[in-house]
Amino acid sequence: MSRIPVAYLILGWENNREAIIDFFRNAKTTINMVTDAAAPPITTSKLHWLIKEMLAARRRGVSIRLITDITMDNLPDCKDRITRVDAMRHLEGISVVVGVSDSEYIALVPSSAPREEIKKIQFIQSDYESVVAIKQHIFNALWNRAIPAQLRIDELEGIVIGDGVARDETKNMIDRIYKCEKCKLIFIYSFEVGEHRAATGHRDIREYPIA
Repeated sequence: MSRIPVAYLILGWENNREAIIDFFRNAKTTINMVTDAAAPPITTSKLHWLIKEMLAARRRGVSIRLITDITMDNLPDCKDRITRVDAMRHLEGISVVVGVSDSEYIALVPSSAPREEIKKIQFIQSDYESVVAIKQHIFNALWNRAIPAQLRIDELEGIVIGDGVARDETKNMIDRIYKCEKCKLIFIYSFEVGEHRAATGHRDIREYPIA
């Protein structure tokens, strides 16, 4: 009898910490992570053990890829993080924290508590193959839309001159991807869905939450 795909809520700080450690230690070949702009500085200041687990996984031969939202506020932390993963890309508007390995999926549960209050965070976790496969598919879609982290870092440091166009700081937040069931195109911003519907008349759009 096949199992029903589910994700479990992890209760208590120590249990959450152990779940994160197990996520890194159980990975055999790959770890793919998506984090919002707040995650890099919090990891640097309060989660030194997490960086150690990342490095230990890489020493075992596990390939780690990271997508995050690189901003002026987290630039120093992102410059450090790019040296600690195998590949890193920037995607503006990420609003979730998730990880998917070759065998497991884990995601931060949204909370009203300040992110700096580490002991109040909670994660959900799943090792069901179908859940892991869907989350990996979502990660790949985001990865294909993201740009190399170094390009974003260069832009923020003024090495690359921008196009002079003012960017909307009230950016579209990313917490899901969208797929048109008719033409199979993938979108990551809600405004893209609206534009696609207006241009094609396609209405059957399916949403896939990242977390």
